[in-house]
Amino acid sequence: CGNTAGVQTLIYSWPSQQDGRLLKDGRNKYRRCYTEGYYLAWLLGQIAPERPVVFVGYSFGALITLEAIDNLLDAEAAGRSVSPWRHRPGDTRLVFVAPAVRCDAFAPCGPYRDTLVCIDCLSLTINSQDNALRFFHLLNRTTKVDALGHTGMPRRWVSADVAYSAVDAAAIVGREHGFPLYLRSATLMRR
Repeated sequence: CGNTAGVQTLIYSWPSQQDGRLLKDGRNKYRRCYTEGYYLAWLLGQIAPERPVVFVGYSFGALITLEAIDNLLDAEAAGRSVSPWRHRPGDTRLVFVAPAVRCDAFAPCGPYRDTLVCIDCLSLTINSQDNALRFFHLLNRTTKVDALGHTGMPRRWVSADVAYSAVDAAAIVGREHGFPLYLRSATLMRR
């Protein structure tokens, strides 16, 4: 895809192995995403505004990404010294695969609606048959909403100036929840 000179790759990973009972483990990881968002925000705050950025967020990685961008917008609004993210000149793309994020994240009154001003392109790969995402509504006892990666969202929630694509990978991936399943699909990788 053209000149890749100067390309830098950052892989932000955290322990995701199951620790204890499934529901308790899921709730712990869900809560931890908010803290991890601060760490990622600090890293992102060091990036020059004209530098293109592509986020590939799988499962809770999508929530961490949105939390990080949201934290940067808050810091920018408060006048703290961070690299600007609101209407930044560098191309910013989100590629979310089976995102463990609430399905109304980008809705008109959604919690991450404001992050859309930072995004030039949003590519969403959902799995309507994913067994893990099917229970996302149990992770937060107060909201009880489904996962974006399980139900998807309407195009109208994203402004016309943001390129948007969505696909349901259920027929390709099946009911399992694992990033390697998506990576093995030539069809999904071309997207």
